[in-house]
Amino acid sequence: MDVKWYSKYVFLVGAILSFADPITDILTLVQFYREDHKTWFAVGLGFVFLPCVPFGYYYVVLERPLTNANVELEGRRAPSCHWLKSFLSAFHPFSAAVARLKMFVFCLKNKNDNDECRDVYSQAAAFFEAVLESAPQFVIQLYVISIQHERVSVIQLISLPVSFLSLVWTFTSAEELFHRRVITNDIHVKSKCFLFVTNLFLISSRLCAVGYFTVSYKWWIISIVTLHSIIMVIVGYIFSYRQIRRPHIQRFMSIHGAGEFIFGKFCVQWIKDDLPFFLLRNRNTVRWVANALFVAENLVMIVLFYFSGHSNTWYASPVTVCVCSFTVLGGIMRITHFSVLEEEDIYSRYTVKTIPELIDGCKKNITTIPSTNFQTFYYYETAV
Repeated sequence: MDVKWYSKYVFLVGAILSFADPITDILTLVQFYREDHKTWFAVGLGFVFLPCVPFGYYYVVLERPLTNANVELEGRRAPSCHWLKSFLSAFHPFSAAVARLKMFVFCLKNKNDNDECRDVYSQAAAFFEAVLESAPQFVIQLYVISIQHERVSVIQLISLPVSFLSLVWTFTSAEELFHRRVITNDIHVKSKCFLFVTNLFLISSRLCAVGYFTVSYKWWIISIVTLHSIIMVIVGYIFSYRQIRRPHIQRFMSIHGAGEFIFGKFCVQWIKDDLPFFLLRNRNTVRWVANALFVAENLVMIVLFYFSGHSNTWYASPVTVCVCSFTVLGGIMRITHFSVLEEEDIYSRYTVKTIPELIDGCKKNITTIPSTNFQTFYYYETAV
């Protein structure tokens, strides 16, 4: 992996949040148990351990090729108990935190090597934690704070923002990886800071809309999320068919592919639905559709909450205004920002080279366009 000057800080902050998030969630669950809220305790405990399954499975998937290569040199096969030990070694709520901490230590050593397994697992584990634990825990705790009769405890006020910051930090760190097929250049620090602010608006508005809609309409939120996922599956399939005439759906026919499809379409896209899970050549239209659907759903959910029986609380009007404002502002910022990034990615392929550099470089497939300066040519290196 390419270690940049800010990589160690990214992994350090991520490791701190990944340690703090499960700890504060567990302490909040202890508070629920002491106050005899067994249903909230059981649901919250389930989401604490839910990401442990993909933690262990993905760790085995990444480790298996390396282990098989080593044991084949010795002329034997890896025993089944080895894979079980590997699975159990990552089957705990702090797997993402440990992986990020290892990457922080790796970055401190300023190493650049071709071993991507460590970096890939840290990114994947953090994403599993954010989607399967941080987001559900935020919604559950927001729901509990809104309807509980007891005084809100200090640990609840700490756990709520920690889960939110962990989610925003993880999504911001993963943006470059998700959009690598569209944006081939590295995203600069300023762009990542802008992405962080955009994610603050989008994710906060989404989670608040879902949480307060759940306060008023309880389990109807499952219908909203399911309908949203089905619409995005249909939209992705239609655009994939129109562009390449043969959607790449065969990779979802295996157990691993089916799990990837379910996770992507039904676990991720209710939070942010313009992340690429179909192999499309151009996602501008999909991004417009996804963000338009995102804005419409948030506005509908928060307006239904405002006109429900729970709107007599003091925070109903401020929450409605903030959710509506953040949703529209975040959607506009995201569409505009990615349009600029894609244009910069196209123009970055045109590089300024002098005549001696062109002669020494011996570039292939170069189309030269003379500029006003005789010593300079703008060239575009086409893909071979």
